[in-house]
Amino acid sequence: MIVKKHLSNEARLQILEDYLGSDQSKKAIARKYGITAGSLSGWLRIFGLKDKEYVTIMKSKITEDATISRSALEGMIHHSDRGSQYLSL
Repeated sequence: MIVKKHLSNEARLQILEDYLGSDQSKKAIARKYGITAGSLSGWLRIFGLKDKEYVTIMKSKITEDATISRSALEGMIHHSDRGSQYLSL
């Protein structure tokens, strides 16, 4: 159960400063201060602050055997009238 906390704007800004100045997620900072991640999002909006930008690096699961060359892909697209309408390379 989350107990509703009434924090001053100064306290909210200090928490936001901690969040924005760290590499921690909203969830981690929220847990640290006993608040919700939604509160952090709301405070960012209320104070007109821009949230951190996250770069997600996706790992490729394609193996060498599953790699399709561009020319092979183009060949498959040209053989399908419907496919060539929707895909462009």
